[in-house]
Amino acid sequence: MKTTGIASLRPADLEAWGRLAARVAEPNPFFEPLFLPAAAAALADGDGDGVELLVAETGDGEWSGALPVVRRRALGLVALVEAWQHPYCYLGTPLVDRERLPEFAAALVSSLAANEHGRFLVLRRCSAGPVLGAIRAAAEAGGLAVLFEREFERGAYRGRDPGEPLAWIKGKRRSELKRQRRKLGEELGAEVEVRDRPDLEAAVADFLALESAGWKGEEGTALASDAGSAELFESMCRAFAAEGRLQLRALQAGDRALAMTCDIAADGTLFGFKSAYDESLRRFSPGVQLQTENFGCFDRERDEELFDSCAEPDNEMINGLWPDRRTIATVVLGPGGARGALARRALERAYSARRRGDD
Repeated sequence: MKTTGIASLRPADLEAWGRLAARVAEPNPFFEPLFLPAAAAALADGDGDGVELLVAETGDGEWSGALPVVRRRALGLVALVEAWQHPYCYLGTPLVDRERLPEFAAALVSSLAANEHGRFLVLRRCSAGPVLGAIRAAAEAGGLAVLFEREFERGAYRGRDPGEPLAWIKGKRRSELKRQRRKLGEELGAEVEVRDRPDLEAAVADFLALESAGWKGEEGTALASDAGSAELFESMCRAFAAEGRLQLRALQAGDRALAMTCDIAADGTLFGFKSAYDESLRRFSPGVQLQTENFGCFDRERDEELFDSCAEPDNEMINGLWPDRRTIATVVLGPGGARGALARRALERAYSARRRGDD
């Protein structure tokens, strides 16, 4: 396996990367060339020079797998941190050719065993699916140990019968949502409706303004609060819209946006990237109103099988509204024996400390 800096990728590399993204075992738009180079340039130090791509190639020059990594020394260990930590990466599953999954996993484990790029590998926020399963199996066969593992579940939606909308929500709650929708229209003196927003430039500007007007703007965590974050959002929306993989929808009353969602699609999964709502209308739950409409849209109009909320596990609104769950795991691989036992104890302490903090 080889590593190459994101900023130094050649056009041929980007083309091979794009072809890999079209045949992956599990989709992850956050590691695709439509997203990752822009994120590295906008958010990483040194114009993305610190972010590398760990790549496995086939004999004909195609890529069988790719994993964005940064090299860090933590707890005395040199680790490859797969899930590059920036605020807008909600999944850490490597991109792996569905026909070469065991081959990629074996190459990854072999590189660790040989200490080619580091002896420990941290896989953050991977889906608990076939890619992680193959890496586990290869690690066991190659004599490596799972030194640390934590799982959580986040809200997801796997589709329902469109003839029975919101059937999983209690009748009283559904009645309350209808009442709020009616009252919202009365308050604003206009019909409240959900619209797709194909007018990309105006829609992106509306989303940034809507998010900035709320508590995120006050705390400086809105996309528009940071030039790099806003640039990444605009670039990502353009790139995914050009491939027909962007869903920008708004709950509107006339020309006024009351809530907006931005979702991106990848090979059978729709990922909830960002949402915002007009907080002056909080009592009418405009964000929830839009999200329930999105479930209906998913059932009637979308081809994907899974809608991943990409939310934190303690998000009460998501947990109460989204009926299904997706398991996400953080795993650390490394050598077994006494050295591995020492690393395991250190990782357990670090994780406990992080949970007491802001993770």
